[in-house]
Amino acid sequence: PIGGILEGLQATSTEWNLVLSVDMLYLKIADLVNQLPTDQSTNLILPIQENQIQYLAGFYHINNKEIIQQQIKDKIYSLKNLTNISPTKLMETKELNFTNLNDRNDLINARLMMFKIKTFGQVAEAIGSNGFNLISASKTVLELKQELINNYPSLEYLTFKIAVNQDLVNEDFVLSSNSEIALLPPFAGG
Repeated sequence: PIGGILEGLQATSTEWNLVLSVDMLYLKIADLVNQLPTDQSTNLILPIQENQIQYLAGFYHINNKEIIQQQIKDKIYSLKNLTNISPTKLMETKELNFTNLNDRNDLINARLMMFKIKTFGQVAEAIGSNGFNLISASKTVLELKQELINNYPSLEYLTFKIAVNQDLVNEDFVLSSNSEIALLPPFAGG
């Protein structure tokens, strides 16, 4: 993670940067931000809950860039070590859920499914990709379609059909995890 944080700090000119792990599904980011005010006397502001420091859910000041570069040069990849050498403020947080997803069982317990999405034609252009993996709570094709439209609003104005595992299906079709979902615009030509 320390290399990713360095990449982010090198790509920004923002003084304070919120670093979040992508697998903290239940974390309400607005609540976290409200509980972690910036403090000019520190370089790191991290939440702590039940004696657990959340290294991947806090504010990192751009001043950490040089410190992290030196740490990586010295082959020290520990974020815990960073908190020992960079001025750090730990903020006790309340009612935030830092639970993360680590494996398929976590997905199942969270009642989530993974889909491989393939897109074609106008749909691929609207999304900007020919395909991607999606973790979703959608149970039916209709729910998945609405989720995709919420994530990619330009899809709302396109006509497309959905195939699941290479079969065209109706919107009430019940999905299962690891399905291949194809978003198919109308085809023209011979």
